Amino acid sequence: MGNLTKLLVICVDAGDPGLIARWAADGTLPTFRSLLGRGMSGPTTNPVGLYVGAVWPSFWTSLPPTRHRRYCYRQIQLGSYKEKWPTRTPASRSTTCRVC
Repeated sequence: MGNLTKLLVICVDAGDPGLIARWAADGTLPTFRSLLGRGMSGPTTNPVGLYVGAVWPSFWTSLPPTRHRRYCYRQIQLGSYKEKWPTRTPASRSTTCRVC
């Protein structure tokens, strides 16, 4: 392989983009100011029709919700109206997260 590019993804859950931008600009959030000045940023959107929790497992696994099957923290059991907690999938078992 050639040269690999390092990528750092920082996700801010429920952060107000306007406040973050304002506080970064006025120096209240100096680390955000530095990151925004040197990197790229953009909004995330949830897949249509799915709970907001479906986007995070997509980041962790690099899979769409149809593959990782995390549509919501609680799901409706197929063929009924009973709620059930999602079970682990092979994708979630094989994924490792490392915090540096």
